[in-house]
Amino acid sequence: MNCEFISDPEQYQAESQASSRLWNLWLPLTAFCLVPFLAWFSPVFFEKWFASETHGLLEFLHFFLPLIAALIGLRLTFSSHIRSDPLVLYWCAAMFLGGIYLAGEEASWGQHYFNWATPDAWLNANDQQETNLHNISNLLDQLPRAILVAGIVFTGMIVPWVLLKRPGFLPSRFNFIYPPLALFPLATLMSACWIYRALNKSTELKSYLVYRPGEFQELFIVWFLCYYAFFLLWRERRCRNQT
Repeated sequence: MNCEFISDPEQYQAESQASSRLWNLWLPLTAFCLVPFLAWFSPVFFEKWFASETHGLLEFLHFFLPLIAALIGLRLTFSSHIRSDPLVLYWCAAMFLGGIYLAGEEASWGQHYFNWATPDAWLNANDQQETNLHNISNLLDQLPRAILVAGIVFTGMIVPWVLLKRPGFLPSRFNFIYPPLALFPLATLMSACWIYRALNKSTELKSYLVYRPGEFQELFIVWFLCYYAFFLLWRERRCRNQT
């Protein structure tokens, strides 16, 4: 692709300044503080309206946000500008497939919403007797999560620092797919969930931090992925407008 988006630190910062801080900072920060509080303050209300697999808001977001990222990835694969660069095309295709997998697994491929019976072959193999893969083994659950978490820490926290402090150090070949600076707060909050996990294990705080750490971290993982997809879509539109 012939469009440049990160030629110097000033340009890299300017890209994210167009994004409202309400969406990339204050709303995620509010969620980080409010979700554990609600889970402690009103466990019954929280379990019914936030954590329920069938109609809980957080569980729905765990499904909906990666689905949006997948649809954006699919849309980008049809762009002539994206298709002119095989690397970017494969990246967008991977975003589509990965988003579909995350959304499908979160909803047990529709079972949470359509309530079909789990096939007999899955009943013994699946820890929760659902039609998904991530409850079959830790390899299909913890490994993909670890890859996502490591990728978000690297691309959402380390890469922005390098682009700002060491311009020219990272190859310009990947300029289109480097995450914007606006995603730094989400990557930081996702990493801060490790602190939540550690505090959750302590005897003194366990009764207050009742929301599952893994589910809490997953919220910021899918939030990051969805917001990143929107930025790629915005970059693609800018590229079209420049030609």
